[in-house]
Amino acid sequence: MKQKILLMLALWLSLVGSTWAQSTSIAVTITKTDASVINSSGASLQDALEATTLGEVKKLEINAGSITYIDWQWLSSRQYSFPSLTHFSITDGVSEVSSNRNSFDRIFYSYGSLEQVDLNRLTEIRNSDFRNFTNLKSANFPVATIIGSRAFEGCIALTSVSIPQATQIGATAFSGCSILSSVSFPLATSIEGQTFVDCTALTSVSIPKATKVGGYAFMRCNSLEAVSFPLATTIETGAFESCRTLKS
Repeated sequence: MKQKILLMLALWLSLVGSTWAQSTSIAVTITKTDASVINSSGASLQDALEATTLGEVKKLEINAGSITYIDWQWLSSRQYSFPSLTHFSITDGVSEVSSNRNSFDRIFYSYGSLEQVDLNRLTEIRNSDFRNFTNLKSANFPVATIIGSRAFEGCIALTSVSIPQATQIGATAFSGCSILSSVSFPLATSIEGQTFVDCTALTSVSIPKATKVGGYAFMRCNSLEAVSFPLATTIETGAFESCRTLKS
């Protein structure tokens, strides 16, 4: 009887271990510079990419499993290893993403080729995460609620931003995004100082729940013609300074 119980226990542990491994295994889709597509998986991101020459990765999509602190650390240690990477995405098929990570400017070399990020499961865009990512054109964060200070500062190629759940936007978050023409943050309640300074192409702003517009928030937004903040109770000094085309 004892041997039978031990055998059943061993079988159960084997099944549990197999199920756990499947649920935590990372699955990725890799598009290489020659346009070939590879689907791979492993116990970690390093394992999933082990057979791939990192310098040939153009698009990296993580579409299943859990992203751990160890995965972020590995990416940080390979900061200069993705010179051809233009797209990085985490789909909603990923079950969990560790919040214990370095900022993205330490994970991906900020003056590199990254053009588009689509990152599900991340609830916070940290201070300086994409600062001076000069080739970044599109940023999509479906569930992020916090945009840190200087998060996209100096992203001179940025044209599209989708962060619909954001409630906080940090100071200078989009400063110098000179070709960004439209922004919409339906849940944000505060616009901090210099958030959109020097966004010279900005024509459309929708932040209907904002109760505060910080100092110099829209300074030198030279294409802005009209704004509306129906709930704003505080508009600080210089919020619209040098907005030469602003009429109302």
